[in-house]
Amino acid sequence: MKKIYFISPILLMNACSNSDANLTIKNEPVQMANPASVNCINKGGKLEMRTDKDGGTYGVCIFKNGKECEEWAFFRNECKDE
Repeated sequence: MKKIYFISPILLMNACSNSDANLTIKNEPVQMANPASVNCINKGGKLEMRTDKDGGTYGVCIFKNGKECEEWAFFRNECKDE
């Protein structure tokens, strides 16, 4: 009988405890911004996505003066926004 008195409070405390056993962790991919696109926007350009003849897409940075540069070329300083 003494064993029941000893075990009962332990079982009761365990049943009422806040358990993290039901936590669900989602492994969703992190969306990272394209650094070339961010560079274009940060330097005052407007980004426009285009499609090439093979169906691939690429970004073009359009500047306020009307000049255009492929976003990665602009990122590598191969063309200027002036």
